[in-house]
Amino acid sequence: MDKSILPKTSNFKEAVAMMNNVEPNKFPLLLTRIIKVLHNKQVQPFSDEELSQLESVLDVSVNDIKNVIDSCSFIFEQSAYFNLKSSDLGDQLKMTELEENKIGAFEEIWEVDGGNYIAQIKETGVTPYSAEGLRFQLHLQMAQSSMSRLKDPLALFEISLNTDDVNKEPEKVLLEFSHDQLFDFYQQLEQIQSQLDNLG
Repeated sequence: MDKSILPKTSNFKEAVAMMNNVEPNKFPLLLTRIIKVLHNKQVQPFSDEELSQLESVLDVSVNDIKNVIDSCSFIFEQSAYFNLKSSDLGDQLKMTELEENKIGAFEEIWEVDGGNYIAQIKETGVTPYSAEGLRFQLHLQMAQSSMSRLKDPLALFEISLNTDDVNKEPEKVLLEFSHDQLFDFYQQLEQIQSQLDNLG
């Protein structure tokens, strides 16, 4: 992949510069800690106490450490999204100012833990909701008596959404589509299905 998938923002560049300042033997430990919990958005890789310790060890602010953690997380997330091999990840990182030993650490951690991370995010999904049921009905809306005898067909959908919380009742979402809106929605679903088929 010749095109860079990583941002060129000042925040990201600052994070790369800070990554370069981390001791080479400690950087893989940082990456391992991040990738092990990255699939679970409820868990942070470091506690507040550990962040304070990192602040004194690395001699940077907690905000700078969080920027490094967020940037490393983003690199792993992009690697998963684009299904990169470790060598492709290395090629992407070479387009940044990241030092060779840090690039090697990313490649090594991605080679060892990348497959597991991808499997975990496939299992957990992207959102806390999943569709449990779908009901629909067709509805004809009659025109006003002063107008012509037009009828507007509408499709009404009720989608039941489940969360991981077993104590919570499914949430119901109501949607209303005109014929044209429903056709556009169908076309988008077909495109999504085609993309999923290509990934599978």
